[in-house]
This record gives sequence, structure tokens and C-alpha cells, in this order.
Amino acid sequence: MKLKLILCLVALVALAVPAVADEVEDLIRDLKGTDPKDRINAASALGEIGDARAINPLIAALKDEDQNVRDAATKALTDIGEPAVSSLIEALKDSDENVRALSAAALGDIGETRAVDPLIENLNDEKVYVRAVTAFVLGYLGDPKAVDPLIAALNDVDLNVRQAAATGLIFLSDKALRQDPEDADAWNNKGAALISLGNYDEALSCFNEGIRIDPEDAGAWINKGTVLVFLGKYDEAVQACDQAIRLDPDNVLAWTNKGAANNHQGKYDAAIEAYDEAIRLDPEYVAAWNAKGFTLLTQGKYDEAIQAYSETIRLDPENVYAWGNKGSAFAKQGEYDEAIQAFDEAIRLDPRSAGPWINKGSVLLSQGKYDDAIEAYDEAIRLDPQNAAAWSYKGLAYRAMGKRTEADAAIARAEDIRMGR
Repeated sequence: MKLKLILCLVALVALAVPAVADEVEDLIRDLKGTDPKDRINAASALGEIGDARAINPLIAALKDEDQNVRDAATKALTDIGEPAVSSLIEALKDSDENVRALSAAALGDIGETRAVDPLIENLNDEKVYVRAVTAFVLGYLGDPKAVDPLIAALNDVDLNVRQAAATGLIFLSDKALRQDPEDADAWNNKGAALISLGNYDEALSCFNEGIRIDPEDAGAWINKGTVLVFLGKYDEAVQACDQAIRLDPDNVLAWTNKGAANNHQGKYDAAIEAYDEAIRLDPEYVAAWNAKGFTLLTQGKYDEAIQAYSETIRLDPENVYAWGNKGSAFAKQGEYDEAIQAFDEAIRLDPRSAGPWINKGSVLLSQGKYDDAIEAYDEAIRLDPQNAAAWSYKGLAYRAMGKRTEADAAIARAEDIRMGR
């Protein structure tokens, strides 16, 4: 009787296997169906079943045109867990940005630290979406080797990536501080991340804590000086920079930040002196040349400003701010053709910014090229419809043309924007 019972159970299991297999295959087919609801349900069911044959079809579903399907596939891969890890790591190199980003998200939810190295590589991905998701996931995974790459990502050209990197760095720093509250580096890293998020008071507290633990860390004093500038505490910022310089006299960032703090106070000669010291220490330090140009422009020393910006551009040809400010210096001297060329280069480098278009329009307005000026202001307004300056200058251009109705309408729109109407 016992033998028969065992044989019977084996037979039942054998009969059950094809049924499950058929169900998985049916769901994989549904994953490619025409109805998004069917694809969502199929992805969810495959995640619950956890059959490894669903892994690659679910990764393919990360390309689905429907975001809800992509989200369901991501969760399904997370539910499958460890068996999906190798395929997800491989998918980090897929040609589709959704696959790269959502594979990173799934690996983060699974908590797979084997993915840290390939994820770090994806911090350099060409797509903003991928870099942002990757930065957040690296912080969530909590591996210390991601600290330096996330610090570098705080300087990413895209705000979303910078914020994701800051959030990730805070995760990592908090983990380190739970293990060792006296970790000065973790306090300083957290402070740097908080600066990126605009939490200046909290950042200052972090830097002060780091300095309490290690008062001889020049980097912590530099960071403190930076956040004090953001807080408008310029005298204290200069003092913090002086402490950094005492500890590391050849630190070009400390000298440059000291210049910036002096510039904010209108102490332009002191600012230039600090910038010149940074440049003496490192003649190819772009930030010091750029900052020096701005101070000289503010002083009305346009020829010298142009020289400083020319040097900035020689070292960093794609520095959009240097091109824009060089254009402003040319315009102040009435060198309008040179100004237009500089603004056009700024526009080429940053076609989404309204500022260079407004500046270009103002030069064209000064040249009496009113139609061209209005075209420039219209482009600025297209990029930033709430830009009061663009509307106001457009009104001035119309007024110069004698078109009072159009002028009054544009100036009225500018006033509405300023009043929040």
C-alpha cells in the first residue's frame, strides 16, 4: 500500500508539471499581446510564479511602449530575485535606455551587490534617465566603493542626475555614520550631497561635525566656506577659506572660493588677488579664470574680462557661461558683431537656455535690428514662457518700431509675470 501511494504521488507530480509549463508559456505569449492590461497581468503572474524561463521575456518587456507594463515587468523581475541577477546585469548594457534604467532599478530592489561595478560604469551613460536611476540605486545598495563615483556625479550636467547622486550619497553616508558616528569623511560627504539638494543649514552642520572630528582636514574647511557663501555669510566664508589655506597653501579651490566670497561682498581687488594666486598655482585652473572674468566684468574692466574669458574658453571650449559673459563684455564695449558671435556659440552649446537668446536680442536691439531682436526674444519666450525680461525687452523692440499696441501687450505680460498673475 505504501509503495502504491508513493507511485501515485509521483504520477500526480508528473501530471502537474506540464500544466505549470503550459501556464508559463501562455503568460509569456500574453506578455507580447496587443492589450496592455493583458501584458500587465501576464508580467505580474510571471513574477509570482518565478519561473526562470520568464526572465528574458520580462527583460524584453522593459522596452514596452506602456509605462505600466514596464513597471509590472520590473516588479516581476524583482520578485523572481536571484535567478534573474545575471541576466539583469547583462541588460545594463542593452541598447534601450529603459532596459538599462529599469534593470538597474530591479537590481537595486533585489539588493544585489554584484551589480555595483557595472552600475558604476553606467553613471557615464549618455542618457540622463539611466544615470539618475543608477545613481539612486548605487546609494541604496550601500557599497562604499560607490562613494567617489557618486561624488563625481554631483557635478553632472543634469540637475536630476545631481539630485539622484546626492540622495544616493546621503544613503551611503548615513550607513557609514550608523556604523561609526565619528567618521569625518562620511560627515563631509553628506554635507556635499546636502549642498546639491539646497539644504545649506544642514550641510553646514555636517561640515562642522566633520571639522570637530578632524580639524586639520583642509577639504572640510573648503566645503564649509562653500556653504557659507550660499548662506550669504561671506566674512565667515573667507575665514573658513583662510583656515583651508593655512592647512594647504597650494589648494587652488580654497583660493578660488576665497575670491568668490570677497566678490560677493564687493571686495573686487581682494577677489582678483585670490583668483590670481589660484592661477599662479595652476595656470590651467578653469574655475579661477572664469571667476576672475566675472569680477572684471562686474568692475567694468571689459578688455581684461574678455582676456580672462578667452583663457577660460581656451582651456574649456564648451564653457557656456564663459561664452555668454564674454559676449556681454563685448556688448558693453559696443563690439556688437563679436558679441553676437559669442552669444551664438553659447546658444549652440546650450540650446535650451533662454538667457543667451535674450542677450543676443538686446545686442540686435542696440543695433536697430528690431525684427531680428524680436525673433530672438520670441525664441527665449518659447524656451521660457514665464521669462519677464524677454517679454519686457520684446516690448521695447516693438516700441522702437512704433508698434505701441504690441509693445504695450508685451510689457503688460512682463508685469503680469513679475506680479505672479
